[in-house]
Amino acid sequence: MAVSWTTITNAQVAVGAPLTTALMTALRDNPEGIAQRAAGAPKIFGVPYDFQEFTTNGTWTKPANAET
Repeated sequence: MAVSWTTITNAQVAVGAPLTTALMTALRDNPEGIAQRAAGAPKIFGVPYDFQEFTTNGTWTKPANAET
């Protein structure tokens, strides 16, 4: 399920600011929005999961979508 990006302002997380359902929903959904490259979300440049995959015979390969 695609989620949308919600910008969280400094005022929303300031000391004494009320804890709202909208804020908690944004805190829950925003990491997924970043991963899904939702409109307005910060972009992760490169592949955040650029790692080695170990095969069943004990060797490793880079995933096909990994950066070179």
